[in-house]
Amino acid sequence: MVNGMKNNHWNVKVDQNGHLILPAQLAEKIGIHSGDSLLVQENQDSLILSRPVHTIARVNIELTNQCNLNCLTCMRNTWVETAGYMTESTFSRILEDIKTRTPVPMVFFGGFGEPLLHPNLIEMVQAVKAAGARAELITNGTLLDDRLTRRLVELQLDRLWVSLDGANPDCYADVRLGAALPLVISNMKNLYHHRFVSHSSFPQIGVAFVAMQRNISDLPELIHLSTQFGAKYYSISNVLPHTPALQQEMLYRRSMYDAVYLQNDVLSNIDLPRMDLDKTTLQVFGDLLRSSYSTNLGPDHSSQRVNTCPFLAKGSVSVRWDGRMSPCLPLLHTHPAYLDDRLRISKEFFFGSVTEQGLSEIWDSPEYRDFRIRLQTFDFSPCVMCNSCEMANDNNEDCFGNTFPACGGCLWAQGLIQCP
Repeated sequence: MVNGMKNNHWNVKVDQNGHLILPAQLAEKIGIHSGDSLLVQENQDSLILSRPVHTIARVNIELTNQCNLNCLTCMRNTWVETAGYMTESTFSRILEDIKTRTPVPMVFFGGFGEPLLHPNLIEMVQAVKAAGARAELITNGTLLDDRLTRRLVELQLDRLWVSLDGANPDCYADVRLGAALPLVISNMKNLYHHRFVSHSSFPQIGVAFVAMQRNISDLPELIHLSTQFGAKYYSISNVLPHTPALQQEMLYRRSMYDAVYLQNDVLSNIDLPRMDLDKTTLQVFGDLLRSSYSTNLGPDHSSQRVNTCPFLAKGSVSVRWDGRMSPCLPLLHTHPAYLDDRLRISKEFFFGSVTEQGLSEIWDSPEYRDFRIRLQTFDFSPCVMCNSCEMANDNNEDCFGNTFPACGGCLWAQGLIQCP
């Protein structure tokens, strides 16, 4: 046991007034200060303590809105935007503000472009690490040449996510147009090799997979394949259907309307014990999952998965390549997507620009703080499940009286779309 922690569990005491006393190391780690107000949710026989809304734990930085591929699933296929790359001065302003935060937030290089296209990527990773921050990035893997690989290993990039949407060349090329699976696998194996010869466990390797009708059967094989280059982390998402063609690829048409996901406090829960998954049990488990009950295999230690903003839960903020600052990745760019058969326009939204104000100044503004509190309670109309009036056509407003941006139609907040 170290400083009250054992196996990721902390010993938290209660004083004579019923107040929780958090270990100082834990409070510092998640940015809790004296006087903070925290949301506590009851989850069956456990309590979920939410991150304080004032804490920045993660800064998503979109270095560019450009990419060397033209993937079937990409939001970029639906917009006409000026090509751009984040300037050195804009990045420096972000970094200087990050250094002043306690704890120092992690930096995630990602968005809706390919980070490896930025000519100053290595210098930016180096600056983030020198600032004492954790650094991650996501890439399609095609540009990960030997020079970049060596530098990322030398700099101890904390985690590298590679987007892989198939386990065989035909399926992969069918989605990630312009890429070649053997090249990506070769690049990732080279990264794993350089980690090995450098006696380093960094960067850790994750795989991001977008599940569709055409490729879901590849997932088990893909996970097996990715172990060959040391993958330990997986982010599996449904597809966000920007086009009618992608509507046909959806794997969640029924799940969007399942009342169990919104009313699991009044409907029955079925908690199965841990058991073997074989021909006998898989059929039963599948039938239960298709029923109107909330079914868990093994103890349910999961956090809330619906009516919850995952970007708020991570304590994140997103900065577009031009410096504009948004509460989440989906609001960085205006884009269309279908709620079942309804075309919905999600309009971009920003609280300011780091080229004009400091990142902390924008984050700590009353308007942004009030919005985070509104996100935490998530009192938006259930547009994803209801989807029956014209207010679901965009994120301008909803029938609960919420004004722009109204988040009730966000598929991320319903656990249908996920980001690393």
